Amino acid sequence: MWRSFVMTEKEEVRSLWKLCFEDGDDFLDLYFSRRYSDDVNVCLRDASGRMASSLQMLPYGMTFCGGRLRMSYVSGACTRPDCRGQGLMRRLLQVTHRRMFAAGTDIAALIPADDALFLYYAKSGYVPSFRYAIVAADAACALGGYAVADETVALSDELYALFDSLMMERPCCVQHTREDLLAVAEDLRLASGRMLVARMDSVAHGLAFVAYPSGRPVVKELLAVDEAARRALLSAAAGGAGVVDVVSPSADGRCLGMARIINPLSVLTAYARRHPDAELHMALSDSDIAENCGSYMVKGGLCVRTTGGRGYTPYTIGELTSLLLADEHPYMSLMMD
Repeated sequence: MWRSFVMTEKEEVRSLWKLCFEDGDDFLDLYFSRRYSDDVNVCLRDASGRMASSLQMLPYGMTFCGGRLRMSYVSGACTRPDCRGQGLMRRLLQVTHRRMFAAGTDIAALIPADDALFLYYAKSGYVPSFRYAIVAADAACALGGYAVADETVALSDELYALFDSLMMERPCCVQHTREDLLAVAEDLRLASGRMLVARMDSVAHGLAFVAYPSGRPVVKELLAVDEAARRALLSAAAGGAGVVDVVSPSADGRCLGMARIINPLSVLTAYARRHPDAELHMALSDSDIAENCGSYMVKGGLCVRTTGGRGYTPYTIGELTSLLLADEHPYMSLMMD
């Protein structure tokens, strides 16, 4: 007797992903075992019930104005080829933003798959925010005292604690959980990259995540407690070359990702605490989250919702995101994009 086969939601998403992207099975196995769950998936279906469009809302933290925001990273956004041009992704993002708001998310982020999509996501309130530069660093002058080894497959509690503490020192930066960093390290290994660790007397003092996109080493992230550990990692990453490329935060570099405020009251409150002398009177509009629309006043280190009136400047959610992040120079690294 023949039995009809019904895919699970996870299997449907994976099938749609393979149809829309060029990632190999090794990456998909990693993503769908380590990062995916039905709880973070949002999708739209066509009239027949087939999945037409989907994305995942991956939870992250982000340091901001001396505190920590709850961030949701939009991953795997795609639409079935025969369903494109119908506004499905725009609708899906509206549904997603509402789910984020209900879940207590403060800010959303994404990395457009190509430059043309920056304008597309801007229609949903996203603005270019996360910038980086590739800097040629001198790797020829390693100082003594540190031993550097490849520990890609051994992400211990010690290494994560060091990674987390150094990342938290960055003032406006996407943070990684230990589980996420395990997935990052495995993704790096699958691409023949390395996680280098600098140790002195068996104690870890720095980490470097090194990829080889064109056979030449590129340091995707470099974290060290002192200059000697930094130089030791650079020298090991370069493999004998005098210079190695390092991906670094940059206020005016190339844009990697975009951001959108989901909960303006929460983000404005954090901003007001950090900038007690700031004074803003704004009438905010948000086409996706009606609860955000209204008047806000920042004054004396506080943010309150008001009834508005004369002197309130109109802002879209995108304009507010640009205003609050412009001087913070947000940064993200080691994202599974």
